[in-house]
Amino acid sequence: MLQIFDKDARLVIANDNWNDGTLAADLRTTTVTVGGFALPEGSKDAALLVTLDPGAYTVNIADSAGRSGVSLAEVYEVP
Repeated sequence: MLQIFDKDARLVIANDNWNDGTLAADLRTTTVTVGGFALPEGSKDAALLVTLDPGAYTVNIADSAGRSGVSLAEVYEVP
């Protein structure tokens, strides 16, 4: 589960299982455009494509049961 919170700790957007979302096709195209790695079809990775206003944000990464562990988060600016 990938969640983005604003500076007031309000949830902005979240995703669990990137290819279950409505933006899966856009995510496939955008990862190629920005030089990111392709997410395997059917994987349980979380990914987001979002436009954020300037400011401070917090990212929370956990499994779907809320347990923490070792994670990798990559952020790309899309031209």
